[in-house]
Amino acid sequence: MDLNQQMLNLHKHMVRFISINSIIFILLISSVWLNGVALSNLNSIIFLYIPAFLCFYGVYQFKNRSKIGFTLALILLTFIGGFIAISGILLMPLGNTIDMLQGGLLMLLAYTTLKRLKTIKSQTFKSWYYLDSFQFNPEELNEDEVLSSCPTCSSILAVIPSRLTPDDKCPNCGNNLVNDYSIGTNEEE
Repeated sequence: MDLNQQMLNLHKHMVRFISINSIIFILLISSVWLNGVALSNLNSIIFLYIPAFLCFYGVYQFKNRSKIGFTLALILLTFIGGFIAISGILLMPLGNTIDMLQGGLLMLLAYTTLKRLKTIKSQTFKSWYYLDSFQFNPEELNEDEVLSSCPTCSSILAVIPSRLTPDDKCPNCGNNLVNDYSIGTNEEE
């Protein structure tokens, strides 16, 4: 499977994940209004219908790989992850075993949601997202070059391992490509 197909599969997974999180988010919000408040008043429009529209609009834009879709996906993951975490924290101290279990599960969902931010922010995914395709031919590498990723921003780089020094910087983020641990490991060999 080539890198472009892997990125397509990752994108499909992220679309499904954000869609499911959006549905859970909407269910959490709507559970407040189902307890005796009419769904036709102004508060419902502001706190239920507008967030629901923004969630589905963001998922749609991200699925179609529009320029604003990437930003909307980042905002959705951050906001929904934070909202779910706060909901979990508020449910935990209620004392009821079921509420504590639900709070713990919401905290786990928030953790996995916020963890997806690292994937979506990676330079490789971002490069693929904004390009129509992401083609890499391993035969284009020079002798002794290998593919490596920056430990900070995860951008894919072609490097010659024997020539790496502690002073080498990533062209994308400007941080060191070699950390102190790897220097010590190479000296032992």
